[in-house]
Amino acid sequence: MRGLLLAVLLTTTTAATETLFDLFGISQVELPGLDDSQLKKLYKRRALELHPDKSDHPDAEDRFRRLQEAYEGLKDPSTRSYFARFGQYDVWRNVKEYADEKLHHTRRGWVRTRRGVQMASERVDIRDEFVRGDGRVLPLHKDYYDRAFGFDGVTVLLVADHDEPHVTQKPANALRAFASRVTSNQIRVASLNAAALGNGDLAMNLWDAFDMRRGAALCVVVPPFSKPTSGVRVPCDPSASLPLRLSRVAKWLKDDTLEAVAFADGGYCLSDAVSKTCKRVEGPRAALVVSTHSPALSKAARNARLKFRPFAEVVMIKCDKDCANTPRLRVDIDDKSVDLPLNDKHQADDERLAVTFTHLLDGLLHGLIPQERAPSSLVVGGLGDLEGNCKLPGLDGRFAFDGYRLGRPSWRKRNVYLRWQPAASRSRGVGAWLLTDMADEDRAWGFLEIDTLTPLDAAAACWTFYCRGRAVEWECSPHVSVVNGETPAPNPSNSV
Repeated sequence: MRGLLLAVLLTTTTAATETLFDLFGISQVELPGLDDSQLKKLYKRRALELHPDKSDHPDAEDRFRRLQEAYEGLKDPSTRSYFARFGQYDVWRNVKEYADEKLHHTRRGWVRTRRGVQMASERVDIRDEFVRGDGRVLPLHKDYYDRAFGFDGVTVLLVADHDEPHVTQKPANALRAFASRVTSNQIRVASLNAAALGNGDLAMNLWDAFDMRRGAALCVVVPPFSKPTSGVRVPCDPSASLPLRLSRVAKWLKDDTLEAVAFADGGYCLSDAVSKTCKRVEGPRAALVVSTHSPALSKAARNARLKFRPFAEVVMIKCDKDCANTPRLRVDIDDKSVDLPLNDKHQADDERLAVTFTHLLDGLLHGLIPQERAPSSLVVGGLGDLEGNCKLPGLDGRFAFDGYRLGRPSWRKRNVYLRWQPAASRSRGVGAWLLTDMADEDRAWGFLEIDTLTPLDAAAACWTFYCRGRAVEWECSPHVSVVNGETPAPNPSNSV
């Protein structure tokens, strides 16, 4: 797991914008070791190089202005420490103000005075888990909240009430461990302290958006150019490899492409930011056509993309002409095409539009995707060979295709379902086959973690079964196999 985490996080890319450290010509590590005279010499040298009269850079004036602002702040020793930690975000002044002025709130209660105990207001100071750290985690305040988002990378965000250490401390330690491994500038790690002065409304909006109890720790991985409400929630349980799960979801969101370019003939193209190539989308296509991005619609489109992959490609297209009838949903499957508006005369709000989009897409794709795109049956073997309480006689054999449940293909034998759950919808960040007797919930008593959908003709991991509340993991002997029922099934005892 540690190797996978490092492989995910050690991918580096060139920064899209020039940092203040680049302007000074030093590294973040070198800055704390400079004394006042060295800093002054460095500033004078860089000022001569960056002055608009000397530099041919197209943004020479702005670069020179930023250099002057940085130097003014660095002359103050107390500000210099914040620059060293948060200069890469251009918010070192904001973080200093946040630490000096915002880490408190006023509480009304009984206070002992000279006149005795009476009701009064008192200032309560708050401990922030990250503001006195090394700068790997960016502490946010509402005044610069938007700066952490809307860039071409992924933001990993912890929302917690730091006035409740029994709730915050363990997730904060796990987030700090995650941030210590991040070296790519395509992944930012941030924290929103709900107890800090002015942050209450932001935190409550996020708790409400993810339907969580107020005050609970919330971990969200936010896609590029998105708001936190469009992010993917990851359970903040630090005892279950939280850094690894955060890295897997961050990698998925960083690599995933949702925005597409429309062709004149109605097709779509997904562009690869790395290779600068354009891959034409074939097969079933569903496009959410919008004139402007909105958090709820973007989140609904990404969830739909996750639900219907690989049976249909769900994309988002920003309309540049003929945008009067937006947002709208377009679905193309073979020779069938449907184009439906999402808005109405009442101009529904963004949340209602997202719900309308989800319901329309579910209905259209469930009706238009041919059943033969998923195997008509799967053959399961090995359940009767399990030992002890895990033995499941009578369930080996053919599971027939049962349509789509929870937006995913499902196969059934009697009252038992075999269903696929993709990686990004699981807290562990790995896809899984589920065996369950619940038609509309993903609560399983047997699962196989493997990032393969259909046909599943070889297992790269072992099934885990819950036998009367006790988890037993079989290390491939004996094991359970699942193969495409449309082809001859191999002998389960010979499968891997």
